[in-house]
Amino acid sequence: MRILTSSNFLTFFKVIISPLMFPLLIVSLLPYNSLFLNICLAVIFVFLSFTDFLDGFFAKTFHQEIKLGKLLGPVADKILFSSTLIALSAANKIFFYWVIILIGCEFFVLGLRLIASEKGRPLAVSFFGKIKKITQIAFLALVIINPYHSAGFTYSWNALEYLLLGALFVLSLWSAKNDFSCFMEKVVALDASEAKFNDNASNETFEWDKDSQDEL
Repeated sequence: MRILTSSNFLTFFKVIISPLMFPLLIVSLLPYNSLFLNICLAVIFVFLSFTDFLDGFFAKTFHQEIKLGKLLGPVADKILFSSTLIALSAANKIFFYWVIILIGCEFFVLGLRLIASEKGRPLAVSFFGKIKKITQIAFLALVIINPYHSAGFTYSWNALEYLLLGALFVLSLWSAKNDFSCFMEKVVALDASEAKFNDNASNETFEWDKDSQDEL
């Protein structure tokens, strides 16, 4: 089985570019506060954000779906989101406290999904998760483009930026809460049921063996 397929290539490309090249571009170019440069950076970010859709399209079209791609896809998304937030914080475009909260929510959800996947009970992406991702892309693209960040609410750019930040904050918490509930129901509760069933089966087997010995 080939590891480096056309679909996985996009994922590996995102994993490499997201932490190494794109943050460097943000920190180096955003201080010029040029609308043209900001738009170019936003286009790169949006392209990187949507590579997972292209990844999935190629995987299904050319029958290249493998387990590695399914595992790396969400990780690549989190790396891009986290590295972009950290770079924007370094460029003084977003308060570091928001970076900590948003990244914390993302890796909390990622941890739950990886554990569930290892146990063979993957968590489906919820409706709120999909809306959250679209909001993430829209918010970060706007933060990158916005040339009036230091002007407060004087400009509608900033008002829209804070509106999207508030929506992203609520969606991140709600999505994390929803995924945690699904995790408890599909993984923890089922594990507890299976453990109880195995204990009962062991007890029944032990009692049957004891009765058999008594009869002998």
